[in-house]
Amino acid sequence: SRLLLADREAILLSSFTETRADGREHEQGVFGRGFDNGLVAITRRLMATGLLSVNDPETEEA
Repeated sequence: SRLLLADREAILLSSFTETRADGREHEQGVFGRGFDNGLVAITRRLMATGLLSVNDPETEEA
């Protein structure tokens, strides 16, 4: 998956499906723009607050 937030008001969110039998991957995405867009608002808030340390993969022990 990919998440791109540009200029703090435009977002591109995409996800990959499993590799097909012919070896090609399939990606679908959604684009949103503007501070009134719900996807942009939620993403900005999540990025501003960050992950809790209990949910942060960087701090989890293997």
